[in-house]
Amino acid sequence: MNRYAAREWLPDERPTLPGSPSTPSHSTLLRFAYAMVEFIVAITGGLG
Repeated sequence: MNRYAAREWLPDERPTLPGSPSTPSHSTLLRFAYAMVEFIVAITGGLG
């Protein structure tokens, strides 16, 4: 796979407006990892 080739977006992953960020689909494990990082950042940010 060419790293610089244009990506083929699924209909639910496409940006809403041109130039806006996309919403790529992630696996359940990756979603859980992101949630844990968000939780740790929120807790440590609240301690300050």
